[in-house]
Amino acid sequence: MAMSIESGVGIGALVAKYGWLKLLTVGSALGGAGMMAIFRPPKDKKEMFYQGAVALGCSLMFGDVAAQMIDYWFDFINMTTSPRGDVIQFVVAIHGLLGAFSWGLYGGIAAFRDKFGSNPIQAIKDVRDVK
Repeated sequence: MAMSIESGVGIGALVAKYGWLKLLTVGSALGGAGMMAIFRPPKDKKEMFYQGAVALGCSLMFGDVAAQMIDYWFDFINMTTSPRGDVIQFVVAIHGLLGAFSWGLYGGIAAFRDKFGSNPIQAIKDVRDVK
């Protein structure tokens, strides 16, 4: 019983310190990274940690800026006048997409690094043949 109370207190402390929106965006970044992990799973726990850290870091660093840029360029949502629930859904979706894209980008770079380490000439030929 003490375990569930302690975890509830820990989550409550995180919400009090950072707010619901930041915790939802972090969760969506990890969710996006998890979706990418289904398509290209990491080969070991170390690579999984690095890819997750990149996904989380990119989402936290660029997610709010990307949401504001999309809000500025497109008219389908106005973050200043739209209801709070719509804004939260929009920002969470942007953070999830950034987490997924950064997971895939880092995974691609890691796969190229491994291929380049074993056969550099073939790796460069493969990159040149990508259309």
